[in-house]
Amino acid sequence: MSLESDVKALARLPIFSAFEPEALKLIAFAAEPVKFGAGDVLFRNGEVSDAGFLILSGSIMLDLGHGTMDNGKIVGPGALIGELALLAPTVHPSTAIARENATTLKLPRSLIRRVLEEFPESARRAREALRQEIEKFGDELDKARRAL
Repeated sequence: MSLESDVKALARLPIFSAFEPEALKLIAFAAEPVKFGAGDVLFRNGEVSDAGFLILSGSIMLDLGHGTMDNGKIVGPGALIGELALLAPTVHPSTAIARENATTLKLPRSLIRRVLEEFPESARRAREALRQEIEKFGDELDKARRAL
């Protein structure tokens, strides 16, 4: 993949949609491209996470503990897995297994923090977008609570 296509893939993600183009270029340039073969494990349930993975090609199965390639959620190009790890220390809630050859961009939390420090306007916009998402989630929880 090219730097330009990686920037476009990042820009399509809600968490990065408010970032300045220069900030996205820095992330795309500094992110680590990682290739996985079919059956390779990206990470295991319970492991500490310090990065997210943007899937550029192939598909990844997120196994919640069943241990087979037939169960779990399957995600493909354009999906970001481990998103929470971009912002805070966390533990993987699932095991991620490549279902076929896959290419990802590994996005370490340290990189995202550096970009947020160097691009305060992107940080401000991302904070506002996150606030709106949390507010929306809260509203949806309230509706579900009332429905019960």
